[in-house]
Amino acid sequence: GDLDLSEATARLLGEEAGDYAGCSVSSAGDVDGDGLADLLIGAGASSWVVEGAGVAYLVYGPVTGNLDLHDADAMFYGETYQEAAGWSVSGAGDADGDGHDDLLVGAPKDMLAGWDSGTTFLVLYAALEP
Repeated sequence: GDLDLSEATARLLGEEAGDYAGCSVSSAGDVDGDGLADLLIGAGASSWVVEGAGVAYLVYGPVTGNLDLHDADAMFYGETYQEAAGWSVSGAGDADGDGHDDLLVGAPKDMLAGWDSGTTFLVLYAALEP
């Protein structure tokens, strides 16, 4: 059937005008190992740290109500001007065999290897441990 999105279970709200929060979304798998699915939300145009660097947000499940993404459980910020980190995001499964799911964050305009060569970052759960 049809559902008006005003009736959605949750809203994950971007941090600033023009950050394109939700330009990419993905299940993150069960990153924190609590048996619940977690979410990965990209905001590829965010200027929160550096103009247009982008950011990806990790939100541990369950999620209900309105959540300001500034309150996400983890944030992965782009490093350079107009990098667009978070323009694509994905769960990576358990890439290192530690029993926790890991993450992929795409930055299509990263210039490490040349003009707009792009980079995909693999974020292992171990990097998130306190």
